[in-house]
Amino acid sequence: MSQLGNYADFLNYMDMLPGIKKIEWAPADQLYLFPENAMLDITCQTVAIVQWQQIEMVGLAGAEETIKMQNNQNVYSVSVELFMCEKPTFYNRNLVFLLTDVHNKRFLLGGKERPFPKIEIVNQIPSSFSNRRGYKVTITYENTCGLTAVLD
Repeated sequence: MSQLGNYADFLNYMDMLPGIKKIEWAPADQLYLFPENAMLDITCQTVAIVQWQQIEMVGLAGAEETIKMQNNQNVYSVSVELFMCEKPTFYNRNLVFLLTDVHNKRFLLGGKERPFPKIEIVNQIPSSFSNRRGYKVTITYENTCGLTAVLD
């Protein structure tokens, strides 16, 4: 099992989250986490078992995680932006996402229960030939545990 080290190392790594090279999705109700209460654990580390479906995206995706204090607890807001040539078909259900960064670190976005990530799709039709045409997809998630490190 590979780990990011101690919790302080994990937080430092999250501050410099690099580009996302692969994004996969699965229905949230099919997700199995070990340990089962991983989303409540302060270390935010888990093993996720589910059949993943890869998203065919163009280039790297970007991810941003912000932390704010709300009702005396930290609330994490995560936003992932990617670009696709084909219209996505994965937006009409409760999903969980697996993000793999350029250093092969994996992160779970979402869980088995509410709140689920929200998906926004924008069909970009450019005004000039030099701009790309396709679908900008934004996945947002807000919870008391943001991106959860997935252990191998």
